[in-house]
Amino acid sequence: MGAQIRNYDVVKISGTTTSGGAAADDSPNAVTGKIIGVWVDGTNLSNGADLTLNAVYTDVDGVEILGENIINNADVGNATLNEFYPRRAMEDTADADLLFAAAGTIVPTEFAVFEAKLRVTIANGGNAVAYAVRVLMEV
Repeated sequence: MGAQIRNYDVVKISGTTTSGGAAADDSPNAVTGKIIGVWVDGTNLSNGADLTLNAVYTDVDGVEILGENIINNADVGNATLNEFYPRRAMEDTADADLLFAAAGTIVPTEFAVFEAKLRVTIANGGNAVAYAVRVLMEV
């Protein structure tokens, strides 16, 4: 068996908050792959800014559907680069979380995204400040 080749891509999402400290910005294109890591440059955001990252799917009628939270963090504006390695519970065929028997904790796996844009939502970020989010994906 030959060596496995993995391909990676970086998706950049950036924007500027409104006078109320909020923002909602999507990735430029739909993406497909596993989310490996997320880097948030919240250097300019107010301390205690809230950030969520979601997949945004489009149904057959063209209506947007917001996927589960990939990140939901209430403290990204702390004058530093924030790094996240989001994981979710692996599930069995009956949609139940898989658990490690001994500890009863979830078996983690990466988030998989299929033909969806990624949306960053900021709250309490400060007046008209720029931010950038980079998402490393295995494609």
